[in-house]
Amino acid sequence: MVICSRIEEYKETIFFDAVIARAFSNIVTIVKLCRKFIRTGGRIYAMKSSYKTEIKNLNKQGFSYDVCQIRVPFSENFLRHLITIKC
Repeated sequence: MVICSRIEEYKETIFFDAVIARAFSNIVTIVKLCRKFIRTGGRIYAMKSSYKTEIKNLNKQGFSYDVCQIRVPFSENFLRHLITIKC
C-alpha cells in the first residue's frame, strides 16, 4: 500500500515496512514522527543533502543506519544522501 500524505496529518493505525521522507525535517524529528507507523524490523528512508551533524543524534539514540550517496536527475550540482534507518 502506498500512502501519499504529510506524516503530521496521517491518523491511521496501519503499520508499514517502510516510510520515505524527502525534504521534511531533521533526522531526529523524522524518526520521532515516523517510527510509530513502522513494523518491527522496518525502515525509514530519508533523503538529505547534508547529514553528518544530524547523524550524531541517531548514534546517541542507538539507531543503526546506512548512508548511500545518490545523484538526483536534473540536480547535477547537488549531492544527496539516502539514509536508511533501521527500526
